[in-house]
Amino acid sequence: MENLSFYNGSILAGAVTTAVLALCLILVKPPQTKTFDVYRRSKIILGMGYAVYAIGISAFIAYPFRAEMPNVATAINLTYYFAAAFLFGCSFISLLSPSFCSTERIKRYVITYFTYVILLWTVTLSLPSGLCPAIHIAFGGWFVIQALILIRVFLRSYRQLRRQLDNEYADATATFIEWLHKSAWCVIVFGILCGVFTFLPKICIASLMATGIFVFIYIYISMQNYALHLSPVQYVAENPLEEPPVKELDSVLVDKIEQWITDRGYCNEHITLESFAGHIGTNRTYISSYINTRYRCSFSAWINGMRLELARSILVAEPSLTLADISRQCGFSSTSYFSKLFKNDTGQTPTEYKRSFLDK
Repeated sequence: MENLSFYNGSILAGAVTTAVLALCLILVKPPQTKTFDVYRRSKIILGMGYAVYAIGISAFIAYPFRAEMPNVATAINLTYYFAAAFLFGCSFISLLSPSFCSTERIKRYVITYFTYVILLWTVTLSLPSGLCPAIHIAFGGWFVIQALILIRVFLRSYRQLRRQLDNEYADATATFIEWLHKSAWCVIVFGILCGVFTFLPKICIASLMATGIFVFIYIYISMQNYALHLSPVQYVAENPLEEPPVKELDSVLVDKIEQWITDRGYCNEHITLESFAGHIGTNRTYISSYINTRYRCSFSAWINGMRLELARSILVAEPSLTLADISRQCGFSSTSYFSKLFKNDTGQTPTEYKRSFLDK
């Protein structure tokens, strides 16, 4: 009885939580500007995914399907898993690749989904109950294949945008999309466990449902926080760098770059690939290609490499300066980001690095 109470309570809590979050995602509108168009669409799609999940698990509150009609319970699970997977996948991928949710692709997904659902329920309601488990495994395989396709597209889109951000900005802008990567894996792992736990005792299902509440809250909060850093990410997502034929810059532009380095232009905290290209008189596509070819690294790595080299010299030459002062002088957006990059580069924190020279 205690296990049953925990099971019912976790299902109810999960349904209520995801329903409330769905309403917030769908009804709470971000600023009505063009910059937020993609975000607004992705937010609504994610809300629909939450709503599907809430409706799906609510069915088990209304009637004890798992005990009375196990084949129907499995069909219900596969029905809303399939829909939620499409919606979560489309929401995440469209943030990374705004053109992903085209009318043609959405139409194809809708047709695929309804074909899946019609066949699934035709089999479930017409075949002898003893044959259904084996057929359901086949439908589960179909769902997994579709989910893997979405995962592949997501990971490819994530890597592409991450690379583009590193080639466009010198600061920590690329970290603004890390939540998408973490959230995607949370959804993937949770989805797989849901499929496995369907066949386990109710106490296991209840524990998973309770854990899922925290997963969905994390994704919701991350989606809201993403709006704070939307503009720079969306700019790159909507204006990706092309891949031009590699060619050397003329000597005048090379001289301008060298002079810019001599003048410590890289210490400008707000430097971007576009502003740098404008400063030396070329476009962002060709200067990016030049940096990638000449220095064999991204724009971000190139700028921060020069900043870290300067920081090391300042730490030794002016040990009385605070880390905040050094970080600001070198152009880093924050002291914590400076310390993180410094340790990744040298294996020591700035304080440890400075101390190692003072102790000599």
